[in-house]
Amino acid sequence: MRLVLALTACMAMAAAHAARAEDARLEEPKVQGQPVDHCADVNAENDCSDAAAARAAAKVCAENGYAEQTGSHWRPASGTAMHYVVEYDMHAGEVGGRWMAKPTTGTFDWIACKK
Repeated sequence: MRLVLALTACMAMAAAHAARAEDARLEEPKVQGQPVDHCADVNAENDCSDAAAARAAAKVCAENGYAEQTGSHWRPASGTAMHYVVEYDMHAGEVGGRWMAKPTTGTFDWIACKK
């Protein structure tokens, strides 16, 4: 019985380790060599909400081969950073989606991504 419990515990630890190996924490993420702004432009309006930050972080994860973002953190910054710009169409949904260098008030210091 102890052997079965020990084997079960080892298999659970191995599965947890394999899942973590697929996750990544992108430190100081960059797009085109520039830091990434935590705000996004949605329909030509600057949006610094948590939802906009999540959208920009998800785009960074996708461009690095990950399926989704699972967390992020930003810090105040000045200068220029890459800003995610997206438009919505009533019929097509999200269209566009491009990066643009713009003045910033904050950039991501890390983004967590998942396969």
